[in-house]
Amino acid sequence: EHDLRGKTHKEIAERAGISVSGAKSRVQRARMMLKEQLDMCCTFELSASNQLLDFNARNNACGDC
Repeated sequence: EHDLRGKTHKEIAERAGISVSGAKSRVQRARMMLKEQLDMCCTFELSASNQLLDFNARNNACGDC
């Protein structure tokens, strides 16, 4: 919700009934898990400022790229 819907860590924490630091940890963990899944599926070309420039599917690993 933080990255997709613009919710603050505080809003996420209140909704989940956890501390703000707990919400931050969960957001970071979710980002890492998503990155791992995407890295298994595709290769990415990033700019010096980490902006996505291009991507290619790895041997049709996911078939949905």
